[in-house]
Amino acid sequence: MELNLTRSQKEIQKAATTFAKGEFDKDLALNLDKKGRFPEEIWKKAAELGLVGIHIDGDKELSLVDSVIVAQSLCAVDSGIGSSILSTTSGAELLFMDGDENFRSKYLVPLLTGDKVCSFAYLESEKNLQSTNTRAYLQDGVVTLSGSKLYVVNAEIADYFIILCLISLKEEPSENLSLIVVDKNTDGINIRPLGEKLGFRMNPVANVDFSEAKIPAANILTFNCESKLKKYLAIDHILKASVAIGIAKGAFLRALEYTKLRKQFGTAIAGFQVTKHKIADMDTQIQTANLLTFQAAQNIENGNYDDLPSAQALLTASKAAVYVCDEAVQLMGGYGYMAEYDVERFYRDAKALEITYPSCSALKDIIANKVIGKIK
Repeated sequence: MELNLTRSQKEIQKAATTFAKGEFDKDLALNLDKKGRFPEEIWKKAAELGLVGIHIDGDKELSLVDSVIVAQSLCAVDSGIGSSILSTTSGAELLFMDGDENFRSKYLVPLLTGDKVCSFAYLESEKNLQSTNTRAYLQDGVVTLSGSKLYVVNAEIADYFIILCLISLKEEPSENLSLIVVDKNTDGINIRPLGEKLGFRMNPVANVDFSEAKIPAANILTFNCESKLKKYLAIDHILKASVAIGIAKGAFLRALEYTKLRKQFGTAIAGFQVTKHKIADMDTQIQTANLLTFQAAQNIENGNYDDLPSAQALLTASKAAVYVCDEAVQLMGGYGYMAEYDVERFYRDAKALEITYPSCSALKDIIANKVIGKIK
């Protein structure tokens, strides 16, 4: 069920899996999921081991493919804890791509060491990333920011936000789609928690309002950020696909083990043809998603940020995760429905990936527009 990994990649995979199996306590995971709490201590340990944001750590010279391996390995052991650890660097690729040492030392490095959490606040519509109404004007070295962002992951625990907004000089009407870093303790920020969710319950989600918030102009990360944003989204889709594949693998392996042990009429149910066909379909979907995701990651490593492969990878992986988790619940029967057997939680987390931005519908739009091209 694995691709041909290099020796170094196998070592990374082993390190991530060993860490997860040693630290992701099952009872703790159930408790954190039930209470909707972030696994802070485990996240810090993962950062100490170098498992957080490895593709944006310039000192280690590791790749996006390596991050794909880590994401799959962590989430296969526990979907909630694994995805929570990975979420702490949300948007940080934008800091890494900028190349500015001041941003890296102040904002990026603390993410890698487990000292800070980043939150990327960009959505204002559930369906369209481009409908940005959060505005700011720049005057006398100060940016004044006003607007609202929806479904901001980790807003309550973040130390700073990366904000997508329209920035203009006060005396000029033109506006530039831009990115700005905003420290959480800035006056004029109001965080409105959204409460309990079906899946990814360890990651708090909130709406965030900005009312005449004053930010130093030095915190403007990028003017005219369309090109950088496109590159970031391609990377983000691949990382989300990796989480989905990890979730699918985790549910699949649990169901596979169960079917080998569970007997009916004196025979393990894994030996029944109907079970074999389910297992074959589950594994094939995982393999397909895995191939597309690794290929898309390799494209980016080669400097190709085309959003078609990454969108196809995420679409395939998110649908595979829901399908595999659903089948895992079916194969395990009543046990699959019980929280202590993990797969019901894996299913809930998989569903959250399928419906949150970019949803399958949004991904299909990206793919179709690329494939169809211009219509005369």
